[in-house]
Amino acid sequence: MQVPPPDDPSLRRAVTLRRVDGTAWEVQAGGRRALLLGTVQGLLEESRRVLRAFDAFSPTAVALGVSEEDLAWLGGEEPGWDEADWDMAPSEGGLLLQLGQFGEVAFPPPDLLAGLLEGKARGLPVYALDLPEEAFAQANLEFVETPALLRHALLTRRLVKEAPAAETAVDLCLAWAARLRAIPGYDELEREREGFMADRLLDLLEREARVLAVVDVSALAGVVAALREAPPDP
Repeated sequence: MQVPPPDDPSLRRAVTLRRVDGTAWEVQAGGRRALLLGTVQGLLEESRRVLRAFDAFSPTAVALGVSEEDLAWLGGEEPGWDEADWDMAPSEGGLLLQLGQFGEVAFPPPDLLAGLLEGKARGLPVYALDLPEEAFAQANLEFVETPALLRHALLTRRLVKEAPAAETAVDLCLAWAARLRAIPGYDELEREREGFMADRLLDLLEREARVLAVVDVSALAGVVAALREAPPDP
């Protein structure tokens, strides 16, 4: 099939979505496609899932649900990652501990490393999907007030001691995120990130034929919702 040129107006925001499975969606914009994969970040098995997606989807580009700064850090390291160099939030560390009941865990997230390294090995461009750090800091100031920050820290400690009941790693991630997003301002903050990632993915689909996009499973539904709501460009 011939791929339309990047300036073809039919590509812009003409979005269709098809659910592939419980944690993956196919996104189509004109003649271009993305496989949007929601992963449990920190679970080693997810790296193998990402590698299988490369073989099944044959992407021409990769997009990872991290900031430009985190992507640059990942890309600049040699094999033998030092997890102490990764800026891991307390909530991420607590969740990682609880994920150990479902399989081997590692940090930085194995799914992101697999996406980056396999993309580079195949000679593909690798893009950041998430808000740049400065934009995230500004959004955090806009949506989250000081009392909410304190509640977030206290709830994180509580969740580490008593995690939500879950039968699968995906269930745990979703329940964990839902508890944190119930704190005032945090749902708005996450929606800001999810909307940005959706817009970024659509921008990439204006110039890349097939994009493998890997995002945290807790953000997947929000990104899909934002894609559905994306207005057509004039």
